[in-house]
Amino acid sequence: MAALAATAATLVVFVDSTHEPKPATVSSTPSAAGTPFAYSPAMSGADLLRAIAAQIVDSPADHTTGRYTAIVAEQWARATHEIRPAQIHSWHNTARRYPPSAHETRVKGPAIPLSTFRLSPDLRAVWAGHQLRTEDIPDATPIAEIALSGTDDPAADLRSQLYSWSYPASDPVHLDELYTLFRNQLVPTRLRAAVLLLLAELPRWTHHQATDLAGRTGIAFEMISDQGQDRQVLLIDPHTGQLLAYERWWQTKHWLNEYTMITAVSRCAADGCAAGSPSTPPSLRSARPAPASAVRPSARTREPRWTTGVDARRRQQRRRTAGPRRPGQPPSRGSDPRPTAST
Repeated sequence: MAALAATAATLVVFVDSTHEPKPATVSSTPSAAGTPFAYSPAMSGADLLRAIAAQIVDSPADHTTGRYTAIVAEQWARATHEIRPAQIHSWHNTARRYPPSAHETRVKGPAIPLSTFRLSPDLRAVWAGHQLRTEDIPDATPIAEIALSGTDDPAADLRSQLYSWSYPASDPVHLDELYTLFRNQLVPTRLRAAVLLLLAELPRWTHHQATDLAGRTGIAFEMISDQGQDRQVLLIDPHTGQLLAYERWWQTKHWLNEYTMITAVSRCAADGCAAGSPSTPPSLRSARPAPASAVRPSARTREPRWTTGVDARRRQQRRRTAGPRRPGQPPSRGSDPRPTAST
């Protein structure tokens, strides 16, 4: 794979819709009706997202049970002029938020200069011969999970939960916050459909078929910001509606800001889950969170440790600029007024 300093089209596993013509159909598991999903390059991005939302089926994660949610991800994130790859295992108790009930383990290797960086499907090969370090975060505070209330309009239900305490329900959603849902929780089938319907409301989508670093095929939906500086790509499984991977590029410099692959999601009854990734290093395969009873509450509420990217920075900025809340003033968008269940 060509170096990052080359053109964006040669760098990324999925982004450029000007690549050679794509086949007309996606070859993968048939839908519940027994018919493979038909991909049409001529459809608009919004229409294609709505078509996927209308016929998605359950994913394997939808049939797992337990009070804990486990998420495994591989992430390549830029820090100034370096790329820092990491493998992330995170668990949290879905039944409570306070005291802190989340646990995260990150395995990191050496940073890679942008001039020599290449995306690789095997982090073990990238890290071969290098000393790895493990960051253990045992007392993170997760965002409360969103669950739909069962109305006839799941998209309106989701929009209401995201924005009713802050912005009018007529405002468009932000792509970052919908991506963060997949990064922070197990997203059931009906909620995935609602996310796709809200994504369809955003403008300027282009799309093409693509494959992520793990070899999974999906449809890449790409959007460039109003200013033309930021490019974001979501790789969606057209059968389940699950987010497979996410990319964010600094368009003017052709620099990768983030590439995140969600490789496993499941629920489990114990403090640790057996969910793993084929490329997970041995040191991470056995990583398990501390029992909830052994986790000490933090002295103060902290930003969720695995809330990623612009979403987290935007909330921090609002807190710095909003000032103290006056009596009777509704909470700001950076707060989280959603009720959570107790243990």
